[in-house]
Amino acid sequence: MSVGKVRTGILLILVGTFLLLNTLDVVDVSLWENLLVFWPVFLIAIGIEKIFSSSENLKPLAYISPVLIVATFAYAVVAGPTGESSWGDRGTQSDTMDWQTSGDPSVQHLAVNVDFGGGRLVIGGGTTKGNLVEGRFLHRGYKPVIKSEQEGNTLRVKFNQPNRHGGHISIGGRDRERWNLRLCDSVPVDLSIEAGGAMVRMDLTDVTVEKFTLSSGAADVDLVIGARSPKVECNVDCGAASIDVTIPAGAGLRLTRSIAMSSLSTGGIELIEQGDYRETPDFDSKPVQITMSLEAGVSSLRIHQSNGTETPGSI
Repeated sequence: MSVGKVRTGILLILVGTFLLLNTLDVVDVSLWENLLVFWPVFLIAIGIEKIFSSSENLKPLAYISPVLIVATFAYAVVAGPTGESSWGDRGTQSDTMDWQTSGDPSVQHLAVNVDFGGGRLVIGGGTTKGNLVEGRFLHRGYKPVIKSEQEGNTLRVKFNQPNRHGGHISIGGRDRERWNLRLCDSVPVDLSIEAGGAMVRMDLTDVTVEKFTLSSGAADVDLVIGARSPKVECNVDCGAASIDVTIPAGAGLRLTRSIAMSSLSTGGIELIEQGDYRETPDFDSKPVQITMSLEAGVSSLRIHQSNGTETPGSI
């Protein structure tokens, strides 16, 4: 049997084995990132094979090639979940980080942006007294990147789930990355969410949300809007998503959509056609007025009124 066939067979076995172990959560996804660091080793292994295979006397040395590949995979397993690389600050296989900000006493408005590639994202109210935003992050791999700055009377906070290239971490298994954010109830909030294939649970019952923006891929979204704000503007731009929205009983709803939707359920809420939008009767006289704009291919949207039992879940 040629060395090349041995090398190819070993490589396929290793890749298949580690794909299976990753699916079973035995090894962490960061294994593959470590292998990318050592990709030149595979070129070296092929070079060794080509050189020594051409000589009958030196042919046994060609088996250094598959041994080198096995050693590289073994190192990635040992150093992967807990190792440090030059790519950035990475946590352990399962690491928890807490963060909070109290802001300046002059803050009268809060703008929160969350860039979340994959996992489970929970957002609700109920911060510790004095804090404007709190977060607990259960992560595997890179720690969340958080930026907080005050512009006039507005505190802007951005949460980013990065990878080496500055983009999203798309991880199979929505419970591998779990973020729990809490927003204060003392100042109005603009909340913007960018999510990939994530599970998103938001209970904004105790949050004075004025503007909510959601941009996502194939996400599973559960949103509860409270009655603290008289006017709420919601903008949804999603792909093949499933979205469940709960609004306060007696609230007015104005719905605008420029898409074909596979499923729309309003839970018995009466909506009257008004040109390019639909709205509840006497919308302008309602104590809470929610304007919702749908701008992409949302697969399923369900809207119903609150029964007072909704909870967003937690980490």
